[in-house]
Amino acid sequence: MNLKALRLRCTPVILGIAVTLACAVSAAASENTTSIPTSGSDLADVIQKWVNDMDVVHAETIIEDGDTSAKILERLGVRDQDINLAKLASVTTKVSTKSSKHTKHSKAHKVVSKREAFGKLVPGHLVQAKLTPKGEVISIRIYNNRDSMDPEATFVEIVKDESSSTKFRHVVNKASVEMVPVAVSGVVKHSLSQGATDVGIPQSIQKQLELQLAQFNVNKTKTGDTFSVLYEKREFEGTDMGPGRLLAFEYYSGGKKKAAAFWFDNGNVRGYFREDGTTSGKSFQIPCQAVLTSPFNRMRRHPVTRRLRPHWGVDLAAPYGTPIYAASDGKVYKKTFQRRGYGNYLEIDHGAGYTTLYAHMSKFAIGMEEGSTVRKGQLIGYVGRTGLTTGSHLHYELRKDGSQVNPLLANEGTSNGLTPSEFRAFQLAIAPMKHQVALSGQVQFAYNKSVHSSN
Repeated sequence: MNLKALRLRCTPVILGIAVTLACAVSAAASENTTSIPTSGSDLADVIQKWVNDMDVVHAETIIEDGDTSAKILERLGVRDQDINLAKLASVTTKVSTKSSKHTKHSKAHKVVSKREAFGKLVPGHLVQAKLTPKGEVISIRIYNNRDSMDPEATFVEIVKDESSSTKFRHVVNKASVEMVPVAVSGVVKHSLSQGATDVGIPQSIQKQLELQLAQFNVNKTKTGDTFSVLYEKREFEGTDMGPGRLLAFEYYSGGKKKAAAFWFDNGNVRGYFREDGTTSGKSFQIPCQAVLTSPFNRMRRHPVTRRLRPHWGVDLAAPYGTPIYAASDGKVYKKTFQRRGYGNYLEIDHGAGYTTLYAHMSKFAIGMEEGSTVRKGQLIGYVGRTGLTTGSHLHYELRKDGSQVNPLLANEGTSNGLTPSEFRAFQLAIAPMKHQVALSGQVQFAYNKSVHSSN
């Protein structure tokens, strides 16, 4: 069908919408309401916007391994020969902060290099395009920071240069994302990972769940175990920006609750707490939301030197700049840099012979000085790749009387709980989460019962 025919067929629809709106305006006017356009010019603007939207083709794709600019544009349906992502990559531009209903508009003055903008076409990143019916580019967006807990969406937007109809320019934008809670329940089938994947739980949420279950000593799962999770889905202008933080979880085995906790952050204290306000029973929480890439190991081949040597900690891979939080209450007793080793790192003394170490940080948080007192869950720095490392991650160690112990298995010390005032705030904060997790679990239980009865 050609474009002219499409528009002719749509004309009655537009007229029908206009008549409907006119009736609505009349009714609204009789009720002295102003919730919809009441003037002829406003109504014309609304109709014209709909007409204009009919001439816009929306397309999106995810960058895959081995993708080139040409392959990406072909999948999007771009027929515009004047656009080339590789050429745009060499253009520097200013950063701007995109205004939204969640944030006030503000300008930045940083100049972005081609490496920041398009230096790499990163697999997994989302690309969206607005095109004319002929495949000409109206705008293209390339999003970063998918599958992270970043409260902002960062994207590069390519638009036609106002000074020329054949040239393009791009600008890097940031805007706050909306965090939408999602509740899901599942059943372990051979493995927790398989059961979670079967019900659509994203990989990053699965990793967060596994790390938290380890804090409750749930290191082995059995077929038939059930679980419920509540997590954030990050959205921006209707676009799924990937999952965020695990907010709550419950885990049952043999009909008994083995683990359950809720995320709480009031600005002073943050972390996962049981319903009664206590922690998992371990003094030391995982310091950042990340993926475990290298466990505690008494003999490991170093990824840089290739030599066999002990790995007296755990490596937690996370995007560059991911926040790092104190694993427990304590006092900073070392803040330094080691070029051929830990890079930027902190050591915190927690008393009773316990210390923790945080290495390869990109930078330290404001106020982190030797002698500073920190609380469990307080921001202390950011994930980086300083020192002897192959990529962005946190190397985290826990020591008892000077000897390293496995931080994922340690179950020593006194649990850090909430104060009475913090507990009252915690109860209010988790009330809706408890309801969503419980409802999700009931739905899963009813489904399991129906499946068993049919068999």
